[in-house]
Amino acid sequence: MKNLFLTILLVVASVVTAAAQKAEVESFEATPMDVTAQQFARLDLHGEKCAVVKVRVIADGVAFQGNLIGEPVEKPGEYWVYLTDGTKQFQILSRSFLPFMYNFDEPLKGGVTYVLTLLAPQPAAGAATPQRKKQNFLVLKVTPSTAHVTVDGTEIEISNGVARKLLPAGTHAYRVTAPGYAPHEESVTIGGEKVSRTVTLRSVKPKLTVTATTPGTEIFINEVSRGTNSWSGELLSDSYVVEGRLAGHRANSQTVALADNESRTVTIPVLTPIMGTLSIDYEPVDATVTIDDRAAGTTPLLLDDILVGTHRVTISAPGYTPATLTATVSESAPATLSGSLSPLPTDPYADDIALTKEYERFQDSSTGKWGYKHNGRVVIPAKYDRAYGFDEGLAMVELNGKWNYIDKTGKFIASTMYDDIWSFKDLGPVKINGKWGFIDKAGKMVIPAKYDDVPTQGEFTNGKVKVELNGREFYIDRNGNEVK
Repeated sequence: MKNLFLTILLVVASVVTAAAQKAEVESFEATPMDVTAQQFARLDLHGEKCAVVKVRVIADGVAFQGNLIGEPVEKPGEYWVYLTDGTKQFQILSRSFLPFMYNFDEPLKGGVTYVLTLLAPQPAAGAATPQRKKQNFLVLKVTPSTAHVTVDGTEIEISNGVARKLLPAGTHAYRVTAPGYAPHEESVTIGGEKVSRTVTLRSVKPKLTVTATTPGTEIFINEVSRGTNSWSGELLSDSYVVEGRLAGHRANSQTVALADNESRTVTIPVLTPIMGTLSIDYEPVDATVTIDDRAAGTTPLLLDDILVGTHRVTISAPGYTPATLTATVSESAPATLSGSLSPLPTDPYADDIALTKEYERFQDSSTGKWGYKHNGRVVIPAKYDRAYGFDEGLAMVELNGKWNYIDKTGKFIASTMYDDIWSFKDLGPVKINGKWGFIDKAGKMVIPAKYDDVPTQGEFTNGKVKVELNGREFYIDRNGNEVK
């Protein structure tokens, strides 16, 4: 009796095993653009984000075993399985196919979404299978990607321009809409195959072109700046306030109503200047006045046709130090500038200095600092830690551990202080942040500081200088180009 029972059990098991089939893996991939694992995150016992494996399969009684966190989320045609970071495999079970262990090529990464697509076996002809309603996917690839998609009147999610929905067999209607575009509607029939459609909506946005008559006019549309002098582009159908603005002028605004598929040109007329009065009463009489770098006359001067706003006024006369002032002119009240220029200081050594080019270094014994004399007269005070003689009208000086070049007035030629420098020969070799480059006599960096060294003290010979970079020595010209 016992042997008979075992025989029956083996027969039943063999029949079940023979009836079951294996599922096939169609594809597995990470999907960086899918943010499900971030947006709908679950945390493991250590507080770290889980990976999400979206298992896409149409089968009965699907279940999973492994390093799962919580229950899988069942969606139409797919399951969201949350697995811990570093998971290497998990088991998939179903009434429709044999259980199997899927091994990942690389351990899963927390916070990343993956897609595993399975092909479930079809039941053999005549086999008893659970009755299911036939269904398949509708996939819509939509432009613009911000469009709204409804299927059978229900809005569905769109991600990166793609919307998909698992639908039962039959006829379904979808609609794609977006502001500024003509809607698209279509009916599709879902059968045994997936249905895909590419939908590109047609723009019906009106086009607006704005031109300004007065040069320099800034164009605003609904208080948003759109540039100067002219603008052209598409907008949504609506009413807009188009305004032209220019400093010292009265703004001009007009309202424009735009309809679908319309093309409209708007011209901003000549803007009216707003004038004010400026009085300039400065000594000496007949001093030259420039306003915003344009000649305006001589002192005393009254201008009653100057644009309102802020203006730069320069007053100069021979033998006097020029004065640069700011005048703010308004429409309601005149602006006034008054005063006197300061006479230039007399220099008994001026002719002597002009005739003699030699400057002599000297050291102040009480401070140890260095300066320069000319014909026994101090012309540059002793304030430098180290100083060298003048060459090509420039001298190298050190101050507080940094170096620069000075001219014969004691003025630094560059606003930057350098870690090290060499004598000025055609160009000045300077070191900053551990790299060497070259500046001109105006203090402008003309060859970028990128070289490790400048052998031969950075001196140009026959229009070229040796430099070193990454252990290689070569020559460059005054423009930084490598030469032989």
